[in-house]
Amino acid sequence: MAISTLKDLLPQEKLRGRPTQFPAKEPSGRIWPHGEFSLGYVPQRPDDAQRLGEFNPCSLGDEWMVGLTEGAEPLNLIDVPKSHKPAKRGLKGITQYGRNMVKGLGALVGRQYPNHRMTFCTITLPEMTQEQRTASVIHWPEFLRELLQWVSRRLRPLGIPEIVCFVTEIQPKRLASSGQGCLHLHGFWLNKPAKSGHWSLDPNGVREWVSKFWARKLDNPSLGHFNVNVKPVVGSVTSYLAKYMGKGGEVLAEAIEDWGEGVCPATWWNMTARSREWVKKNTLTGKDVGHLIETMLEYGWNTNIDDICVFLKHVEIEFDGALITVGWRGRFTEEVRSDLTGMLQSARRAAD
Repeated sequence: MAISTLKDLLPQEKLRGRPTQFPAKEPSGRIWPHGEFSLGYVPQRPDDAQRLGEFNPCSLGDEWMVGLTEGAEPLNLIDVPKSHKPAKRGLKGITQYGRNMVKGLGALVGRQYPNHRMTFCTITLPEMTQEQRTASVIHWPEFLRELLQWVSRRLRPLGIPEIVCFVTEIQPKRLASSGQGCLHLHGFWLNKPAKSGHWSLDPNGVREWVSKFWARKLDNPSLGHFNVNVKPVVGSVTSYLAKYMGKGGEVLAEAIEDWGEGVCPATWWNMTARSREWVKKNTLTGKDVGHLIETMLEYGWNTNIDDICVFLKHVEIEFDGALITVGWRGRFTEEVRSDLTGMLQSARRAAD
């Protein structure tokens, strides 16, 4: 089926919940490798675009990323309060975009490397002074960059793909009991296909590298014990990491009080360049994606939406005292995700 015919599948009736006061032009969408999707719209009439001004929902933070992608104009509003925009990156913890990048990587690993065992690693910092905790946050980006490089360099000679990902969190219980905002790290990497043994990295080697890095950066060779815990991933790596991506975010403001004003990690997720490009390559975006998402939602509402989506949420913003639906977010079932991905890829190949 050619891409140009996808919109011909659309029902003539308006998509349920789409704002009628601001007619939409074409839908624009994104489908991630793990099935989560977003759907947004473009103002139709020039006078609407002019009246609504230059507003990009993405400027409100990643919670408002509703599928407005490259090649599609954003829905524009000029008078949205700027208070929605954070003053500094990272102040709200991991973004929705970051969550989807991590989940997408986990889904791809599960599909492409089903026989490669995966290591799940947790790194816990020892007791530190307040000054050292603040310094650890400041040096955290450098720590993660060098750790990713160190792990990758040891996987490469073993012929293991350099698929490495880390998620940063705050330990809420430790913060509650001691008032100390200690950063905590979870991550995963691949091992050789085998039933047991043949681990790609020795945990003692990881611990030694981590200890030396922080002893150097904090100018203290006698820091306490760095706990490096590794275990095999049983089941979905996406599920493993998902439970940590929201953990600690609710106490971030309290942790920032411990670190000091203006000190906060800018990014709460990190992965190798190969991992990042892999996820992006397998994330479908564009107007044809938007048309197909819209069609599936219409079909689901006319039959049973639970057969199509694991969850579905409409995205609203307030404008002139009224709530306006600007798009949809949700996750397709794995069967639907697979079918839609195959349909879009076939259509794009035919168009080429």
